[in-house]
Amino acid sequence: MARRPSLSEAELPAVPAFAPAPAKRQEAVRTPARQGKRGVAFWLSPEAFKQLRGMTFEEERSVQSLMEEATDMLFQSRGKHRLARNVPAPGPARPTLRAEIADGGLREERDALASQLNQVKSYAPKILDEAREWTDKN
Repeated sequence: MARRPSLSEAELPAVPAFAPAPAKRQEAVRTPARQGKRGVAFWLSPEAFKQLRGMTFEEERSVQSLMEEATDMLFQSRGKHRLARNVPAPGPARPTLRAEIADGGLREERDALASQLNQVKSYAPKILDEAREWTDKN
């Protein structure tokens, strides 16, 4: 029986000293809705996935729009600006109404409203008395 030649004795083809350059990879073309955005993937339980898919059919929306809404709600709950749905960032913070009143910026408006409120309070008993008289007559 003939013996097989060992691999060390076998003649192997010559290996080039350097590897050939890899073929150029074509750039992936993104749809306009994905341009300038980053992908995020996460895993759901089968029940949660079914519920999410059901919402897409019920609301006639895409999973993308539901996830953007969910991301915005998460940002908002943490006190961050909602950015997922291309809502522009807010400008400089405006003082709150309470702060403006405390600074005297809206003192005239406050006084006018307080005066109107006092007038309404003074009319209320008269109107109630008139309503009682009308109901007693009818």
